Amino acid sequence: MSPPSFLRPARAVTPMAFVRAIVQGYERYGMDPDEALKAAQITPRELARPGARVTAAQFEALSSIAITPVGQPATSGQLLAVQNQLELQQAQLDLIYAAVHKVYV
Repeated sequence: MSPPSFLRPARAVTPMAFVRAIVQGYERYGMDPDEALKAAQITPRELARPGARVTAAQFEALSSIAITPVGQPATSGQLLAVQNQLELQQAQLDLIYAAVHKVYV
């Protein structure tokens, strides 16, 4: 019998590309993302790893901290630009995965 869902560890399903987009936002405004990443328990090694993922709790912590210094939510145009960038990155990762899978399988 498996344990109840509240006792199971959280699965990391949020793509690291979302975290990288927030880090890019910090860098764009000349701010250091290290403290926010540390608070969200995301290591530089995880951030750099291709295909890495974070838990919903980690991403929620990071995004909550990230919005505080700016003091206002992103505009819909900014969010759309980030979404487009993330979709492009995901498409690139899908192509790389397909190429590697084709070569080694």
